[in-house]
Amino acid sequence: MGRSGVKLLRGIVESHRGDSEASVGKVLDASFERLHPAWLRVLLWRLSVVRQGFGLGMAQAMVDEAVELQQLRYLARWSFVQESKLDGEWRFDFCP
Repeated sequence: MGRSGVKLLRGIVESHRGDSEASVGKVLDASFERLHPAWLRVLLWRLSVVRQGFGLGMAQAMVDEAVELQQLRYLARWSFVQESKLDGEWRFDFCP
């Protein structure tokens, strides 16, 4: 697990500190419940088959509805994907 993975894990643990009922399953369930149903379908069924990083163009090609960069960056803020900028283009990877 890289530095970003450790940071992600630390953030999840901190947000549930003091909750004696917290578990990884409950944390993931709560995160998925916050997603719009269409994005849940896209995230789980379509984009999750991408093993390497993807950009906006690939995301747009894989889903039936319009995808904007802000939506992918929103997924990064919610820790569903990790974002980075490579050669001026935003790239996204699923968390390890």
